Amino acid sequence: VNVYGITFSENQAPAGGDVATYGATVTIHKTCSSPYASNSPLQGTALDIVGVVSGPLYSYPGCYYHTCKAGHFNPTRGLSSTSCEACTAGRFSTSIGA
Repeated sequence: VNVYGITFSENQAPAGGDVATYGATVTIHKTCSSPYASNSPLQGTALDIVGVVSGPLYSYPGCYYHTCKAGHFNPTRGLSSTSCEACTAGRFSTSIGA
């Protein structure tokens, strides 16, 4: 199982931990999957692991976030339009969908 851009929040596997493996191969990636591959995820909290998991042992939120209208940006990568803030006069973002 390949895990991309994911947040773990108050979950617990039956054997404990955020992720538990039982003979499966789990790899955590610190990149975003398609169609969000051009986005850079944020390193989140450390994961509690039971079993064998490869890759960096952190959650990586921020692959998907709300795209703001022109003249606004999303500094927190929130999921709604309320996450957008107006750009400072004379400033702009060169990031597509920022």
